[in-house]
Amino acid sequence: MERHRAREKIRQNERGDMGVGVLIVFISMILVAAVVATVLITTAFEVQQQTERTGNIAIIDVSTGFKVININADRYNPADDWNGRRNIIEILEIKVALFAGSSNINISDVIIDVVSNPVDTTFTFVDTDQTSEYNESATANQFTVEPIRDLSPFNESTTYSMMTPGDLAIFYIDANASGLALRTMHPFLIKILPKHGVSTDISLITPPVYGNRIMSLT
Repeated sequence: MERHRAREKIRQNERGDMGVGVLIVFISMILVAAVVATVLITTAFEVQQQTERTGNIAIIDVSTGFKVININADRYNPADDWNGRRNIIEILEIKVALFAGSSNINISDVIIDVVSNPVDTTFTFVDTDQTSEYNESATANQFTVEPIRDLSPFNESTTYSMMTPGDLAIFYIDANASGLALRTMHPFLIKILPKHGVSTDISLITPPVYGNRIMSLT
């Protein structure tokens, strides 16, 4: 009888040891599952954030850009006092608005590239105060911007830079100072490049005869 009781006690101790071992394994599995779940949730959140950022950038790149209303050529430039009697274009005036659904565009980041064989000139934005002539302030490699319609939030100031949907503006390029040599029947290309968004490409040919001081090229 004593021997039987001893064997029974041994079996109970063994079952107790097995139960503790199973409990330790179970707790370890829970901890591992919690760590894995945390890693998966964190990774999923980061992927979601990255996807949203990528999607927003893609939308901006597709929808943001300039719509050209018209392009005029002026044979008069107050900077060099030509009165428009010679057969060369002095100033290019590009009236623009933003695409429907476009994001705001910072003009300070805009680049205008004009290709007039054999000259390829890149223009960057230069600000000017409201008392100056915009066409006179344009330089050989810098364009000026005249706000025509400036909707809220208002931007017309000595630091005009941001175009918002509904705004209208004119970009002034000094074609003569930059050496574009836009004489009659001369093909050239204008590319307007915002920092983000699509570029606006316009292929033009100057008129066969320069009769008026200001001529429409579009």
